[in-house]
Amino acid sequence: MAAYAVNSSGTIVGAAETAQGSRHAALWRPGEGVTDLGTLGGKWSVAYAVNDDGVVAGANSATADVLRAGLRLLGTAPGIKTVSSSFYMVPANGRTGDVLTFTDPAVVPSPTAGQLAEIAEAACRARRLVVGDEPRVAFLSYSTRGSADGDSVRTVREALAQFRSRVPGVICDGELQVDAALVPDIARRKAPDSAVA
Repeated sequence: MAAYAVNSSGTIVGAAETAQGSRHAALWRPGEGVTDLGTLGGKWSVAYAVNDDGVVAGANSATADVLRAGLRLLGTAPGIKTVSSSFYMVPANGRTGDVLTFTDPAVVPSPTAGQLAEIAEAACRARRLVVGDEPRVAFLSYSTRGSADGDSVRTVREALAQFRSRVPGVICDGELQVDAALVPDIARRKAPDSAVA
């Protein structure tokens, strides 16, 4: 099995499974020749770069294998130290503009406030590329605006403050429970002045 992609700069990225079952990837750039990225291990099947901005990988791949492949193919974005992930969901009503971005569902299970702010910044960058709109960010918690307290709530509050400093032009709010962030009737009761609820 193999996949290849060519982007606008002429870079070719390829991934293939050899007859012996080894998964292997290579990168070719005009004037630079081939860079052997080596075996990508595990059950990783196919990945390829799209305009050097992302990696597409098979659904039967372990998250760790996909991340290793992505880091080897692309590295991290400028200014981003914390590797994270996002996924996009379109609600059943399917209205334009209803694409939801969730981050970090798989990579950093207990982020610090600084990591959480950086993860949200990376998700905003990715959303602009993938969805093509201006993100609005809700920092989710089991608490809405002080309805509960605890270490993770305090982490979310601090992350929101750091995010606002890092990315002042993005509309954001927190801490919010998911119902307050997504259900207008509940938002009016729990966070009536929220710019994102």
